[in-house]
Amino acid sequence: MKIKPKRHILIPIVILLYTAVIAVYAGNKFYTSENKGSYFLVIGVNIALAIALFFILKKRDTLRNKHK
Repeated sequence: MKIKPKRHILIPIVILLYTAVIAVYAGNKFYTSENKGSYFLVIGVNIALAIALFFILKKRDTLRNKHK
């Protein structure tokens, strides 16, 4: 029996991994004292969206399972 990964866990993890990779890449290449605020703002917004997406998808899956 295959274990199917739950969508409410998998998608936010992928977004967080993407954010981490982009943050490291952009941090090494583009991070300066002038754009420090926008650098951390973009990272913070991505993390907040991943967390919000986790809760939204989790609620959607529980409602879907409840109606089955």
